[in-house]
This record gives sequence, structure tokens and C-alpha cells, in this order.
Amino acid sequence: MKKVIVIILVMLIVAGGGFVYWKFGGNVKEEVTKKESYKINIAEPIKVTATNKADAKLGDLEKDKIAIIVGKGAFESTQEISLITPKDIPEAEVDSKLVNSPIEISAGEKPVRLNEKTTISFKFDPATLPKGTGAHQMQVAYYSGDKWEYIKPTSVDMEKGLMTFETYHFSWYAPKISDETKIAEKWIHSQSLDKVMRDGVNDASSRVTDQIIGMTLEKMGITDAETQKKVMEKVAGAEKYKEIADLYKSGDTEGASQKIAILAGEKIAEIVPDSVWKGALEKVTGGTDDIAKVAQAAGYAAEGKYKDAAKIIGENIADKFLITTAGKIAVEAVNGQIDSWKNEEVDAAYSAYKNGANGRFWGYSVDKGDFNGVWDQMRGIRRQLEIEAIKKENETRQEAGMPMLSEKEADLVRDRIKIAYQRQFAERDKREEAIKKEEEKLKQIFDAYKKADMFSSSLGPQGLDKGFGYEEKMAVLNHFAQKIMQDTNRFEVSDKEGLIMETKISLSDVVAGARAYFSEPDGKKKYEEYIKNRFGILPYPPLKDLSGTWDGSITITDVIVSDEYRALAKDGKGAEGCDLTKIDEIKGKANPMKFEIKPDGENGGMFVPVGEDGGKAVPFTYKDGAIEIPMSQDKAEGKITFKAEKQPNGKFKLGGEMNVDYAGGQIKIKGSTTAQR
Repeated sequence: MKKVIVIILVMLIVAGGGFVYWKFGGNVKEEVTKKESYKINIAEPIKVTATNKADAKLGDLEKDKIAIIVGKGAFESTQEISLITPKDIPEAEVDSKLVNSPIEISAGEKPVRLNEKTTISFKFDPATLPKGTGAHQMQVAYYSGDKWEYIKPTSVDMEKGLMTFETYHFSWYAPKISDETKIAEKWIHSQSLDKVMRDGVNDASSRVTDQIIGMTLEKMGITDAETQKKVMEKVAGAEKYKEIADLYKSGDTEGASQKIAILAGEKIAEIVPDSVWKGALEKVTGGTDDIAKVAQAAGYAAEGKYKDAAKIIGENIADKFLITTAGKIAVEAVNGQIDSWKNEEVDAAYSAYKNGANGRFWGYSVDKGDFNGVWDQMRGIRRQLEIEAIKKENETRQEAGMPMLSEKEADLVRDRIKIAYQRQFAERDKREEAIKKEEEKLKQIFDAYKKADMFSSSLGPQGLDKGFGYEEKMAVLNHFAQKIMQDTNRFEVSDKEGLIMETKISLSDVVAGARAYFSEPDGKKKYEEYIKNRFGILPYPPLKDLSGTWDGSITITDVIVSDEYRALAKDGKGAEGCDLTKIDEIKGKANPMKFEIKPDGENGGMFVPVGEDGGKAVPFTYKDGAIEIPMSQDKAEGKITFKAEKQPNGKFKLGGEMNVDYAGGQIKIKGSTTAQR
């Protein structure tokens, strides 16, 4: 017996005083270490009952240094919530830079996911922070079951000493100063995830297909989700679909969308039963033409003439106007979904899906690969994703003059959102290696930047010392790294110095290029000289490479009217016939333009507008990658500039500005330009 006791004592000493206990009804085994380095602000639990009628509030900022608001309806039924300062917290790292005591917030014996967000505010004393601590370093540590994760607060007030964040689950939380290495790791992970997922998941064909099918069925008066799902599955499985998907990848969005409309029409005609067609005739929206077309298509379908029915559905019911709107909605939806990966809640949901979770990890209790279980438990964050998707679709519909979504149609959007995230989770699982590879590359780049003191206000280039925060500097420097890789056509990095490699660029060249680019006052010119001297590369293409037809737009960004000119205005009309009341209407709206660039040498040629109202051809000059086009009409004089920028696919896009003086400079019009082909 003595021998056993000695062994136990030795084990405790070796473990450094740690001990093991069971938390939350024995579901999760945690190793917890006694901490004496923080004050016990709340010794006895503060308890409150949460209901669906009002927010539940716990803690007082002045007295307890913590205030919590649990949104009403956070739980399915009435629930008691408890808040306390834990005497023991897991592991050692979290308290090294604590700025306030940790908290433990719980609801019953098991972890839960919430239907509404909980807002948690920590109070801290700014005077106790180490000199030079930035707001970006103030983060909230959260214990995920086996390690501490870090959450970026929604707001930090360094003067008042207040840090606030939002969550959809309860756990141990602790406010602390995070070192910049941790911040960099999270930023690199988020950026890598964004890049890989945007390249891989941005499957425009499937998103536009979903929208075209949904909106076509909607126009036909068919709104049941099961029919839409069957049509989508049939379209996705069709042999023609791969060709259409390839068209999207090549950039022919309009042509691909029209082909999808025809293919969707064919599958709709095959799947939709006669009884549904007849019901659709009674519910169809639109005028008599729409009703007639639906009836005609129904007749062909009843006779088994699916191609004839498909032609009517695709060319008339799914008209070009609808197709264009569907495409815009799909782009908005995809961008919104990709952006959502930066939300830690969505990232955590994916981790629960990929690895499974036993309750402690962000409140999830699911088996590995159980997407339906994860989606169900996402609760509040899922609802936010759905609300945002419906809002974006309604905004696009409003722009296109279409009616807002009905509640039934909104339910279809919710169904599509679930399908979209299921695809994305599965796709991300396939792309984990690519994400990891991108993270490793970015880590190499930022290690090189840090080693070269690029983040230092005193030792870094002046062009980076513009009040940027740490993450802002990371974003700017990352953008430059992508730029120099594109400009040199080298998309991998190497730590070998001095060498010029065929497919890789050395990290020292990335740093040297950045120092040149962000130097003041003429950094861009120094950068161009650097890559020309170092690699023998001009950062812009020869003019012949820009020859051809381009689709572009001009967006008016500002209209400046002199006081003198305004004084001459009468009844809303300027003395020169310019209607000043229309100024706000034209600002911020993209005006499409199509044009052809016809070089007649290396330094110039003709700019030829394309279309009925395009205007006459004018000569242009080309210098340092910029096309400059003079403008002169009536009392307007100005210039349009297009700067060529190389893309990752080796192609170029054009972007620049427009400046016009009207009535001798009494009205100045400024705008931005963009074009692609």
C-alpha cells in the first residue's frame, strides 16, 4: 500500500501539481492546472434564467469586470445560466498575459449551441498593459477541449479598457494580450483558406445553375423544394453539363448561362408531372405571354417532345433578363459564402464536420463527416448565413426590377444555402493539402518580411508607415508578394539567395522588391527598375499583347461643381445646359463600355468604341503600361487612362481613371475604369 501511495505522489510531482477531473457530466476528460495568478472576481456563481421573452444579463462591468448579454430565444426552452471565475483553468499558456480574470459560463451539465448570439464584454486596466501594446493584440482565449484558441473581439476600446466579442456557445473564456506570432498564424490560415477556396469552390456553373433552375421554376409557379432538387441533380448529371462548366471556366458566362437554361428546360420538362404543370398555369406570374408559353411547353412535355418544351422554357421562360439576374445573384452568393470562411464560427463548424466533436469543441456533439448534424447545431450562425443570403438576393432582385422573395421562395434559398455549404465542406476536405501548402508558403514569405524588419515603423519602408495596423500591413505586403510573383511569372518561393530560378523567386528578391515598391516618393518607378534590372522583365506588356476587343465600364466617383457655376444655375439647369439635379443619380453607377484597341506601333494606336452609341475612334498613346485616351466633346475636355495589370492566369486586365473638365473647369468629373476580355 505504501508503495502505491509513493508512486501516486511521484506522479503528482512530475505532473507539476496537475490533476485530472471529469467535466460536464463525465463526457470530457480535461487536464486542469491550479492557477494563483489571477483575482477571483466572482467567487460564487451568478445565476439567471434565460427565456424567449427578454435578454438574460449576467455580471457588472464595474464590480465583476465582466458583463454578458444572452440574446432572448438563445435556448429552445427556459434555461438557467451560471457565471463564475474558475479556480482552475486548463493548462498553463493562457494566464501568461491575462488582462483580466477568466470566466466560465455554462448552462446545465452539457455544452450547448445557441440560437442567438451572446455578447461578452471584459473590463481591463489600460495602465497595466506593457508599453506599445496595440488594440490588435487584445484577444479572447477560448478553451476548445484540448487547447486554447484565440478569438478576435468585435471591438476594443484601449482608452476605456473594454473588450467585447460575440459567441454562439459557452465555455471558458479569458481576455489576454496575444503575441503577434499568433495573430500572424491566424491571418495566414484565413488568407490561405480564402485563396484556395476562392480558386476551387467558386464553381460558377453550379451556382448559376441553381439560380436559373430556381428562378425558372418560380416563374412557372412551381415552388416545392423537392422538384427543384430533382431538376438540379438531373442537370448536374447530364453529359452536356461538363461542357457548360468548361465554358464558365473559359469566361463565357453569358453563353454558358443560356446553355444551362436550355438544359434546365429539358430536365424540367422530363421531371415535372402533368398535374404540376396544370397547377403552374394557375399560379404563374407575369402576363398572358408567360401563361401561353407555360401552356405550350406543358403541351410539348405531355406529348414527350422534351426538346421542344425545353426550347420554350430555356429561351422564353428563362429569358435573358432572368439569366443575367440569376448570374448576379450566384456571384453574390458565392462571394458571401467564401467570405464567411473568415468567420471563426464557420471555420469551427467545418472542423467539427471534419474531425467530429464530443461537446467541448465550440459546443458541437457530432460524428466525423455528419454534415446534417453540424448544420443543425450551427443554429444561430446558420440563421445569420441564411439571413445574409436572402438579403443579398433581394437586393439583386430589386436592382433588376423583380419582386422580392416570398416566404416560400426564401425557404428555397435556405435549402440552396445548406446545399452550397455541404459542397464547400466536402470540397475543403479535399483541398486540405493545398491549404496547408499555401500556409507554408505564406509563412516563409512573412518570416522573411519580419526578419527584414518590414513591420517596423522605424526600420521598414516609409510607404508602409501610414498608420496601418499589424494585420493591415500583412494584407498590403501579401498583395505585393502576389504582385511580384505575377510580374515575374514565378509562383513558388525559395530561401536560396542570389539565384534567379525559372519557376521560383527567392525570398530575398520578394523583400528587396517590397522595399523598393514601398519607398517614398517614387516607389513604383524604383520597383519597375528593380525587376527590369534583376529579371530583365518589364512589369507591363508590349502594346501588341493588348490588341483586341475589351468589355469594360466607367464608374463616376465624384462630380465637383464650382460655387460660381452653381450661382448661375436656374430652375435646376446650369447656365451651360447641365442638369445639376442629376449629379447624385450618376455617381457610383457603372456605365458599360465596349471598345477595341488597335495598335499602330509600340507606343500608340486607335481606341475604337464598339456598339451603336459607342462614339468615334480616337488616337491613344501607350507608355509604361498605361493607355491614355484624350477626350474632347462640346465644352468637355479630359482623359481616360487604362493601366495594364497581369493576372495569375497570364492574361491582363485594364484599370485606371477618368478625369473630365467641363465648362472651363467649372465642373470636374472623376471616375474609375476597368476592362477585361
